Amino acid sequence: MIPITPISNEPPTILIVDDYPANLRVLLDSLKTSGWKVIVATNGESALRQANFASPDVILLDVMMPDMNGFDTCRRLKQQANTKNIPVIFMTALSDIIDKLNGFQAGGVDYITKPFDMYELTARIKAHVELKRTQEQLRQANRELQEANQGLLRYQQQLKRMARIDPLTELANRRDMAERLEQEQKRSERAA
Repeated sequence: MIPITPISNEPPTILIVDDYPANLRVLLDSLKTSGWKVIVATNGESALRQANFASPDVILLDVMMPDMNGFDTCRRLKQQANTKNIPVIFMTALSDIIDKLNGFQAGGVDYITKPFDMYELTARIKAHVELKRTQEQLRQANRELQEANQGLLRYQQQLKRMARIDPLTELANRRDMAERLEQEQKRSERAA
């Protein structure tokens, strides 16, 4: 069994995207007390740049923003290779079911309506950080297993070759000759 080692012992990085300064201040103050690293963006374009640069563990994304709304920002994040696996939690005053469905269809993993309870938001962030980090560990373990399998296949091919070749002369050995003779005999019987 391959031991799964933690990807990171660093505190999670949370990207908050909101164009309203009062919301940013409340979230920033509350989340920093949790010991998390918090970065801020005030619009969709800035969020895309920050996400590419900082690679946050979770993005808290407001929906109603000028220029590019949160749904469009999320779609663009999910199209980029280095940001597609970052969980996006929508936070908005839009509470209609169609808005929630739009959020999930855009690629969000969660949706919380304003005004929200900070304890609930913190619990959701923690859950998505843990899920993301576990998925990263599984992806890493999968890569390591694939590398190990490739090594085993190479070793198997080498063993097969060694089992059929005389090490001194580098010529086919008796086992190889006997198996080839048997194959030829079966082939000639089928042809007859």
